[in-house]
Amino acid sequence: AFTPDGGHLVSVGGDSLRLWPLTGALDAEGRVLLERPGGFPGIDIDPSGDRAVTSAGGRVLVVPLKPGPIRSLEGFSGKVQISAVAFGDGGRLVAAVPFTSPRAEKLVRVWDLESGEVRTFGPTPGAGEGFKGGVDAIAFAGREALLADGPSLSRLNLRDGTWAAVSKPDSLLGTDRQAKAALARVIGDGVSSLVRVDLGGG
Repeated sequence: AFTPDGGHLVSVGGDSLRLWPLTGALDAEGRVLLERPGGFPGIDIDPSGDRAVTSAGGRVLVVPLKPGPIRSLEGFSGKVQISAVAFGDGGRLVAAVPFTSPRAEKLVRVWDLESGEVRTFGPTPGAGEGFKGGVDAIAFAGREALLADGPSLSRLNLRDGTWAAVSKPDSLLGTDRQAKAALARVIGDGVSSLVRVDLGGG
């Protein structure tokens, strides 16, 4: 993920979360922000460019890009692997959804980093044991809606907890800044294509 100013790239893998400068002298190693996150970590950068959110198994971690304490967001058990994380509402909110978990934990959790409030929604569409109904990408679509991939691209209304199918891509890749369109991957007849999905009309 790129920082909003384009000055850095943040990467996450099985061994570390790293910050790579894209200006000045080449840094062949990058700066390690978090050792061995584990699992199938996702990543997002808040709009200020000061923090990343990622996952370590069932834990959701808010990691400062400058030296400072890491904040752990609680709620999921150790039986969960999370790969879908996202900032929303200007960086005030963090959402996470499991990729693999027991069916009872196929839930969306949204934390308010300022008030400490935690909201839980679920189950996710197609929820089942393990990978069934797992989500590997999410994105906020405005302040009160969340997009998630899975059996279809779905929108979660954060006011009333209802889900609505938007379209049927294979995976969500991101949204535009106004949350009016999404970029998604669709697989059909053995061919993978990129599509733009109008979030108003589907």
